[in-house]
Amino acid sequence: MRLLTITHPIMIRLLIALLLSLTAPEGIAQIREYCTTARQIALPDTAQCLAIEARAAFKKNNLRNNCWGIAWNRTDPDHYHFATIHCESSGYDDILDSRHMIVTIGQHSATERIILSSTRLSRGIDLYNGFNSLAVEWEGDSATILVGSGNLIPVATIATPCPSDTVAIISECDINVGLMVVEHTPLTASLSTPRTTASQLDSIFASSTDPI
Repeated sequence: MRLLTITHPIMIRLLIALLLSLTAPEGIAQIREYCTTARQIALPDTAQCLAIEARAAFKKNNLRNNCWGIAWNRTDPDHYHFATIHCESSGYDDILDSRHMIVTIGQHSATERIILSSTRLSRGIDLYNGFNSLAVEWEGDSATILVGSGNLIPVATIATPCPSDTVAIISECDINVGLMVVEHTPLTASLSTPRTTASQLDSIFASSTDPI
């Protein structure tokens, strides 16, 4: 086996610049940010793939105007996309009470509310005052919505642009926010582009005590 030896100064610079770009924090394959009790979080504007998850619980799930969810692509308070969850029941007494959850996905504007998808769930979620997670995962301009108290269940996939500003938790009642998570994969171009200039490398070499 032969070892390749690089001695040309320019080639050494390029190799070190590439290594620095791959080991820099921006070069992490998946970047994850956790926020506890947060209601709004800023998003990266250079994400190739993006996933948002919020985990919350109703403080009192009495089935009356109880709704919470995630809003994105908010151009103003009256214009945004949303995914919300709320519980319904076929009866309101201990014997006939048979609850289910409605996952609603749509687009809200000042003049109308367009429903893109509505799904009814009865398993894999907490139908009372326990915590449920609501997640939206983007791949390009397509988003998959997932819900669950433990393992997340895919409920719908819709066409919606990947947001690049902020995402927020919205609610029509009092809720306990347990966690909000944003995870993204940086653009491939940003991973392969060296961020260290020749002058910066010269400075690194000048101050280095490493003989190699």
